Amino acid sequence: MTQETLSVADVFCGAGGLSNGFTKAKASWDERTAFGYSVAFATDKDRLAMRTFRANHFPEIPLSNDDPRAYCGEVTSVDSDRILTAAHPLPRIDVLIGGPSCQGVSPAGLRNPGDGRNQMLLAFARLVRELQPLWFVMENVPGLAHANNRDLLADIFHLLGQKAGYRVAADVLLAADYGVPQFRYRLFMIGTRTESPIRFPEPLRDTPSRSSNDSMRWSTVRDAIFDLADISPVESDETTLLLHAADGLKNHWCRSITEINRMRIASVRTGCDWRDIPIELLPERYFMTRSSDQKGTYGRLSWDWPAYTMTNAALNISAGAFTHPDQDRCLSVREVARLQSFDDRYEFHGSLEAQYRQVGNAVPPALAKAVAETILHAHFNPEAAGVRGREGRLTEDVVAKCLRGEAAFPTLTPRRVQPAASRSRRNDPRKHLGFPKRVESPGVWGLEPRPSDRWPQETRRLRKLAEQPKYMRAAKRARAIVQFIDGIPLPEIVTEANVSETSVRKWVDGYFVDNLNGWRAFHSSLQHIAIDKPRIHALIARRIRRVRKVLLALPTETGRPASVTRLYMNSYLQSLISKFGEFSVDDLIAEVERELGSPIGTVYIGDLLAIADAVLPRPKAT
Repeated sequence: MTQETLSVADVFCGAGGLSNGFTKAKASWDERTAFGYSVAFATDKDRLAMRTFRANHFPEIPLSNDDPRAYCGEVTSVDSDRILTAAHPLPRIDVLIGGPSCQGVSPAGLRNPGDGRNQMLLAFARLVRELQPLWFVMENVPGLAHANNRDLLADIFHLLGQKAGYRVAADVLLAADYGVPQFRYRLFMIGTRTESPIRFPEPLRDTPSRSSNDSMRWSTVRDAIFDLADISPVESDETTLLLHAADGLKNHWCRSITEINRMRIASVRTGCDWRDIPIELLPERYFMTRSSDQKGTYGRLSWDWPAYTMTNAALNISAGAFTHPDQDRCLSVREVARLQSFDDRYEFHGSLEAQYRQVGNAVPPALAKAVAETILHAHFNPEAAGVRGREGRLTEDVVAKCLRGEAAFPTLTPRRVQPAASRSRRNDPRKHLGFPKRVESPGVWGLEPRPSDRWPQETRRLRKLAEQPKYMRAAKRARAIVQFIDGIPLPEIVTEANVSETSVRKWVDGYFVDNLNGWRAFHSSLQHIAIDKPRIHALIARRIRRVRKVLLALPTETGRPASVTRLYMNSYLQSLISKFGEFSVDDLIAEVERELGSPIGTVYIGDLLAIADAVLPRPKAT
């Protein structure tokens, strides 16, 4: 059987998940010819990631040696001449693939289209124009299609389409639909200058799931990691790591955690998260968090459900659902790699932190393989490709119509909710009761002349807070509000805040409506309590005002920060933490709702404690 391959250049390659999927992709229609890909060039600025890439894709290169096919450096120093020289004697690059840096548009970041890191998207477009490959595949986060970033998305379509001479389409794919045991959405933009159709892979069909959320069976955490040996956490030195390989399996090691974090996750049931932790053990920041926020943090995976998105923070149990289903530890590097669909032969190099970063940043190889095989069919068998895949839901024309308000933007990332059995309180029959909608007050952002400061005393406190680098998010919000009051031009305020204009508008409008409550995006919990008891309403209102009393942790005369007061912590709130500390957030909400006979909505945890103090004067043990 003869082999026909398309040559591939991978920019922003990281540890090589995208390339791994492409090299595994195969297609054949008869016994004479097989079709596939070969990687001819790869580049990334991460030295340790390139070491991992070379070890797995160019194993003939000694790890200590440089090779032009695996270039470590900034993409700005890469041009078509460098790539074609490294790929010699190949006459051209057939497929350019890559995942440009996405922090600027990621939901985990600031969703700011003006973020400087978004320049990497433009660098990818430049290489497409210079190399003129037959195909390109650009992978990114779904946040690129978020409402804040659609002007940027339209620009990318234009640069890669009309300006570069390609037909372009994009879509968001769910990794779990293609054999990856993980709910991970990724945006793929595919372009071609051939006459072949652009198609995206159809989800893999399997036996029906017991879940009502979908008609297919997804691969689960059990499928991926159940057979791996139990391990103990180790330190991050790479030499030490090599001594801890369980059963000779490389990368099956995890980072140690603090005792307080071990106590926290020990209280979390399978499939649950921080809302299971006793309130007295919660980190301080959670008392200004709503019960519906921070979903998945301190989350423990379920054996019989896919994992949620594995990120480069998978070594940090407080950053997501990264806790082992049974053991009180974070996932090992190898466990994360399996949840990403890497096989055990794929070895990761560098420190423990570097290995987690490489695995979490990678494109799941099984997802990349599905995309790559669809392109093989479209390229080598275009007549039959139309019935194999599906068209992308995003094109330049679709995005333009949505921006003009002529069409609704398609739903690209529907939520996949875990079977309800793991969270009994979420099945409360009162859940269907409607909560009164929040009434939005008219904003001041954009008004000229700007209104006078309604809260001069509070503004003086914000000015002090704005000078503090310690509380970065709080200081950033305070600085934006003060700048608005001082008449700084709006574009300058947004640029310095390095977030979207929508976010800054919320801060400013919230402050002018409800001073120090509004600037932190608080809303009244009373609006969600549908009971006809004026005395209870009044008592709850007083308790909430008391718990929301703002104390700024200003530096002491010695320059050291104060150790007792916090930005959102006062003595009353601390007393409530002691009073209701044995409850978890979920249990306390359930107890309060039973007492009130009414849902209380997505309440802030500080407010929840104030409400509990009003209606549960004698807390019950749980």
